[in-house]
Amino acid sequence: MIIPVFNVQDYLDECLDSIATQSLKDIEIIAIDDGSTDTSFDLLKQYAEKEPRLRIFTQENSGLGATRNRGLSLARGRFITFVDSDDTIPHNAYSIMAKTLEKTGSDFVIGQIYRTKGEQEIWPKWSRNLHDTERLKIGIDDFPEILRDFYSPNKLYKKSFWDQNNFKFREGVIFEDQPLITQIFTKAKSFDVITTPTYCWKIREDGTSLSSNLFTEKMLKARIEASKLTVQYLIQESTPSNLEAWQTVFLKWHMMNYLKATLRQDRRTAEYIMELIRVVLAGRDVGSLASVPAQLQLFAELAASNELSAIQQLLLDGLDKPSQVPMVFHAEETVYKPSARLDSGEVVRDVVFTEERAEVNAGIYEYHRSREKLKISGWAFLNEIELNTEDSEIFLVFRHASDGESITVPVHWKPNEKINSIIKSPYCNRINTGWTVELSLDIFGAQLVHRVGMWQLGVNLMVRGRTYATFDVRPALRGVPPKDRYVPINRFTALALAVKSDWFTGIEVVKRALVVVDAVQDRNETSVVLALKNSIVPQRLVLKDRERELDLNFQATPADGFTEVRVKIPHTSSSKIYLESEKGRRYDPFVSSDIANREDGSILSYAGRGGITFPDQFLFHHVTTFKKTTDAINVYLQNKNADFFVFDRSSGEKVAALDSINVNCLSVPMALLRDLPLGRYIVASRYDQDSQFVTVRIANDLQLPEEFLLADRVVSVGYSSQGIQFEIRASSFSSLQSPFALRQAIDGARDRQLDESAIYFQCLKGSDASDSQLSIRNSLLNIDPTLRFIWGVDSDQRFVPQGDSIVIVGTEAWAETLTTSKMVCVNHELPQWFIRKVGQLVVQTYHGHPFKTMGLARWSAQGVCDVEKQRNLNLRRNWTHLVSPSPFATDLYKKQFPLEYEVIETGYPRNDDLIVNAESMRSVTRKELGISESSHVILYMPTWRDYDAISPWRSNVPSFFDWFALSRKLPANAVFLFRGHPSQAASAREFQWPDGILNVTDYPSVNALMAASDSAVLDYSSARFDYLILDKPIFHYVPDWRQYFDVTPGLFDYFDYLPSDWSADEDDLFEFIENSVHLKVTERYSELKATFAPNDDGFAGDRVAAYLYRALNGDA
Repeated sequence: MIIPVFNVQDYLDECLDSIATQSLKDIEIIAIDDGSTDTSFDLLKQYAEKEPRLRIFTQENSGLGATRNRGLSLARGRFITFVDSDDTIPHNAYSIMAKTLEKTGSDFVIGQIYRTKGEQEIWPKWSRNLHDTERLKIGIDDFPEILRDFYSPNKLYKKSFWDQNNFKFREGVIFEDQPLITQIFTKAKSFDVITTPTYCWKIREDGTSLSSNLFTEKMLKARIEASKLTVQYLIQESTPSNLEAWQTVFLKWHMMNYLKATLRQDRRTAEYIMELIRVVLAGRDVGSLASVPAQLQLFAELAASNELSAIQQLLLDGLDKPSQVPMVFHAEETVYKPSARLDSGEVVRDVVFTEERAEVNAGIYEYHRSREKLKISGWAFLNEIELNTEDSEIFLVFRHASDGESITVPVHWKPNEKINSIIKSPYCNRINTGWTVELSLDIFGAQLVHRVGMWQLGVNLMVRGRTYATFDVRPALRGVPPKDRYVPINRFTALALAVKSDWFTGIEVVKRALVVVDAVQDRNETSVVLALKNSIVPQRLVLKDRERELDLNFQATPADGFTEVRVKIPHTSSSKIYLESEKGRRYDPFVSSDIANREDGSILSYAGRGGITFPDQFLFHHVTTFKKTTDAINVYLQNKNADFFVFDRSSGEKVAALDSINVNCLSVPMALLRDLPLGRYIVASRYDQDSQFVTVRIANDLQLPEEFLLADRVVSVGYSSQGIQFEIRASSFSSLQSPFALRQAIDGARDRQLDESAIYFQCLKGSDASDSQLSIRNSLLNIDPTLRFIWGVDSDQRFVPQGDSIVIVGTEAWAETLTTSKMVCVNHELPQWFIRKVGQLVVQTYHGHPFKTMGLARWSAQGVCDVEKQRNLNLRRNWTHLVSPSPFATDLYKKQFPLEYEVIETGYPRNDDLIVNAESMRSVTRKELGISESSHVILYMPTWRDYDAISPWRSNVPSFFDWFALSRKLPANAVFLFRGHPSQAASAREFQWPDGILNVTDYPSVNALMAASDSAVLDYSSARFDYLILDKPIFHYVPDWRQYFDVTPGLFDYFDYLPSDWSADEDDLFEFIENSVHLKVTERYSELKATFAPNDDGFAGDRVAAYLYRALNGDA
């Protein structure tokens, strides 16, 4: 193993550990430090002291190619391989590869690559496809697609093969291995492709991986040079079919990543990308590459012609994912007519998707197993082709992972609306592509049971005489754990659904040496009979619970083909046993078919791969059936002997008691599920004062209810170790949401007349009714009580004024309302599909005085291309009016959004409350928060940080200071309020807050919190302009100002417009908190109010409403 090492001190030990612990022990490890400037070489020396197989060398920095070449000259083994020093090797990788080469005599063997990013495993589709079955002793002409796997490390080579051909890595360059690996493939007499993962490629989260910086000028030039050498070699030394395969690989797996980068790179970088594609094509007619999808052929043609603008337009339209663009379906082909134009002004040619080139899209969305059968439901269709199931047939194929032995099962088509919510295409109706199959365990199980291991699930689709096949079957399952419970087929054999990452679906067959064949419980103990394979001699039988391990007395007697072991197990709250053999090996028991098929089989609780547990039957309830009616979900139990309650899963708090229909049935009312806040809940009983839940066991053949819509929410039913679980989610975030149905609603609503009395409001992405929207609404109501107000919200738990209506954002009703309301008033961006109707008013208020980079400035900072900038501006041409608080703000808006709209510059409606109702809000808010009138309240309102985002709409609670230290600094009568950005709400709920600090992020009114406070700690938020109005002290705490402004520049200088002190020092913050009771405002506050809030007098909402009402009636 040759390991170049350069500045990897944080990763080196993990890499070396993965190699030193390989199951193949006869190895030589050559590590060459390539001039590291960190502690990498010291770590190598330390490791070599404990690992004699490690040979270490050092040299001046020479690069990967030269270092690998030196390693080759030092290697003494029969086989060689390469490892990058920040990656790891799976435990059995080299053993399996070495055995494969011993068996076949091939020149090298290739295993599967997967990637990791933190704890996440990523299995690239290209790698899955190449390694979906074993291919031994083949040549490049047998499988030219393997040229996609041009990496050097995931392979084991015969050193003699390497020496005979005098292979060398290029030195002093990047992509040193790509031309060489292509050459190696074509020179080999034979090679082996195996399914085993043999290399774990780590993606560094700090972004320093080579693969994280592909689009620099240096990297692109290196890739162009490597591609030129590869093309030259394939033309001169190989065959036309191999060149075609290599070009196809690039277009299918690499080209789009490069082209998408042109949306965020400068023109010079984009030109390098176009050059790279031209080098790869080498003058070839793209249409001759038969296996390249139609949309990729078009992108390649445009790149060859240097039509960058057209490429960017098509990318913004979504053509890289064809199901996201409008298409016209014909019998055996589908046509997309682009609107993008070439530099000459001509419209880009049509894209025609044909059946001949189509690929299968398949997956499963439902899996149930019982004592007698497996039921599997899924979907299968041809991408971009409208499938008529009447002239199509479908088969499931179960293929054994080791040698490809397969079992084929015919399947029946069964339409299901759920498919459209999984596929997420606005234009393709896939409801009719559903299928289902029921497999008898007696018959199907008997077919599988003779082969232990993994049977991968595949789909064969037969359409008009053509067969399309795939083993890339996507799991889209809810409520099914990644490793399902094993279903016993016979005494020592069981099977289970296996799901790996987001792609692998199959059936795993396992054989067990120790199984439970009988169990009988009484009040004090469980009498258990186990069957043990004859070849194993039992030494100990151990009981393990939470606190101890206890040796049990047992009897072992020979039986017919096995050893019978009898034991009595005393009850604890949950106990587990294992057997230790005479040779010291441990065996966990599993359930056999003997007991699994009994009605009381659930007295044994599955514990996954760790065997089973034996809980006290008096400390659990056995659920046998769920029955869903229009009024309730009824849960039937054996021996129900307790009252049941609904508990909040996160807090453990009891939220409701449940009624019983009879002694063996409890009822969960639909009304309760409709009224509970969104979240997760457990239905269970408690058995002691320590809040321990009584465990609920699920019968082996139990069918859980499917998730269902209830009003504007979705309810799903599952189970956990604590009890029956209900998850209640807003339907706008539901997996049931269908983009196809939404698109139909949008298209239908566009033909409808405007509702002249309907006024639609939305705050952010569906937050509580607040901000300027609420003020304008109240003023409009005073002008005309006949107006109807509808709020777009993300949950039916959101606050809206009494008498107003709601629609859930993302639903069909939302789309219809947004499209047909006479006026739309928002403070965030409208959806991209929205097109304003004639006579419709669209009012943008934004949620704060402009400061953070926005519009043209933001897009420029993001590196957005000119085509996308124009696209973004066009989306905002829907605005008819924009509300501005001041001339200063108007100037900023006009510069960043240079469009035709009316500016209503009458003050900021959202600040009216702060002026008119400040005293009453202060009193009410303090009372609601439990704060006395005499307390000094400090309000902290940190803003969103782009650089600290967990996801596009979630970030952490700020950690710029020690919260507990701050708590200790608070004056005796002080209260510190944390009001985070909406993106911080979830993190704030989970945070453990110290004494004196209240999390008020979920409080519906920011104005009320400002009114309730006496001083504020602010940073970059626009709230600092609103807080000026109150004439209360402000301290600006900005410990990350350099990093913040690097990522999110301001539209004007931050520090030039502050009314008071600022600091990046925690001690200064604490000093402000200690002295805030005595601080006063200065003249600077009045000066800045004149700049940012000159019109805020408490009546801005009335002025805006009056203006808009005239516009609604055609008078403005």
